[in-house]
Amino acid sequence: MRKIAKFKLSGEIGKASQFVQDSLEECGIKKKEALKGTLLAEEAIGSLAAHAADDAVLELTVRKTLTNVTIEMTALGTEYPLLENMSSASISTDDDVGRDMQDVIRNILLRSIAEDVKYRHKDGYNSIRMVLIKNKRAFLYMTLLSLLAAIVAGIALTTLAPEAFCLGLDEYVLTPLKTIYINILKMVVAPVVFFSIVSCIGGFSNLRELGKIGGKTFTLYLITTIVSVSVGIGVFYLLKPGEVSSAAAAVEASSEQSASAALSIKDLFVNMVPSNFIKPFLNDDMPQLIILAV
Repeated sequence: MRKIAKFKLSGEIGKASQFVQDSLEECGIKKKEALKGTLLAEEAIGSLAAHAADDAVLELTVRKTLTNVTIEMTALGTEYPLLENMSSASISTDDDVGRDMQDVIRNILLRSIAEDVKYRHKDGYNSIRMVLIKNKRAFLYMTLLSLLAAIVAGIALTTLAPEAFCLGLDEYVLTPLKTIYINILKMVVAPVVFFSIVSCIGGFSNLRELGKIGGKTFTLYLITTIVSVSVGIGVFYLLKPGEVSSAAAAVEASSEQSASAALSIKDLFVNMVPSNFIKPFLNDDMPQLIILAV
């Protein structure tokens, strides 16, 4: 949904505010949020009018997308430091104290109500874009849309494009991009895990409470592990996939691996304690990172 209207800044600010209020109500926003948005729009329009020419025209756009509700406004005028004033909200020492006080109050309101305010001056026009409402499920929607788009693109390429083109696209474009993306994730995993645990532990003033939470987490981990292993074994014996000969070979190989694993249980616990600070980060060793963070 998108609604656009134009108003004269010299005498139609009230009409512009009413347009914003009506548009927000049509977007299905709650009355309280609509009033906040109207107040925000009034203050932003006032800041534009204070730095606009006498015959300047205000262009208002109220836009509702799948994720956000935004208000965009543009008017011809001189550049002014809106974002700097919002960040500081300090009273200037100029002679025109009354105007400075109004600017401070306006900026405080903008900063307190708007979740996201962006200002831009280009080609003689001042533009303000304000995000009133951010959908909490925006990331979920974007993920689902991306997944759907990927499925459609894959089916279309497989059906319409030649096989040589698909193979070349996979080898020279998709596979390198996938590898780069996975490498980036691996690069940030170790610092994220380490500093998240340090930050979490640092936020606890009572170590006894931390021990209780750690015990519950460890117990939950054991329970989920036992359940998953039980389900896997049960499904295996219920469906009995594979041939008997291959299954026997797999069981024998699994027995040998289990025997070797049993011999290295002691080393597993010993190796959980790192010998230096850098090694766990280089090897992405999660148990060592957890021990190091604790």
